[in-house]
Amino acid sequence: MIDAYRGVEPDSKEGKMVAQMEDVLVILESLYADALVDASENFAGAEKNTAGGGVRYQSKTVEYDYSKSFAEQVDDYKSGNIPQRDTLIVGPTPEIYRSIGLNSLPMTINTTHVDYALNGTKDADHYLGETLLKQLPDKLKDPVAVFVSQTKGTTSVVTLLSFSVNGKQVVAPIVIDGFGVQNSLVIDSNAITSVFGKNTCIAQLHKAAQEESSGNFSLLYANKKEARSLLHRAGHQW
Repeated sequence: MIDAYRGVEPDSKEGKMVAQMEDVLVILESLYADALVDASENFAGAEKNTAGGGVRYQSKTVEYDYSKSFAEQVDDYKSGNIPQRDTLIVGPTPEIYRSIGLNSLPMTINTTHVDYALNGTKDADHYLGETLLKQLPDKLKDPVAVFVSQTKGTTSVVTLLSFSVNGKQVVAPIVIDGFGVQNSLVIDSNAITSVFGKNTCIAQLHKAAQEESSGNFSLLYANKKEARSLLHRAGHQW
């Protein structure tokens, strides 16, 4: 932790600011190291051109085009064409999330979690497969529910999606006003930190619904027909 803020409460305004500062420092350190490597490789691989009596060196670094659809980005990731440590653009923040207070930022997901989803390199709960992963933008537009994260407080929300993997309903935690990386630049985003099947997500939905009835608004959005169906099948009433 940054020494000047040691001892602050994690969920306080200062604590949230420090957490974001520390995350940015980690990203900047990584980007600096990558820049040194890239500079060395570009210099070594530069093309010398003596036309017209001058000497010109052309860098081999090519920026990736993030205006492509998410499905195209996934294909390019599989082909090795996404820069290392970059974050893919899932799409703009859908209206449902903007209506509950999220800013109109791109939604991002990093290559580590794309790899988990495509190849199951973490565990079976994180494996979506290519077809489901490419459906993520549409699934995010029509969630079952969105509620405040029970572990991250007001800095994050959890969206409960309308499909399951490994017999478990899928959730996607989202950091509000987070950041991503594109072509070595840090960008503002609503950052999806994972997509995975979670066996306790229905219980979390039930708790959020109960808190809503008590006046604590942790349940930010719900498709009540689908949410009640999931709760009833799990033995909960709402």
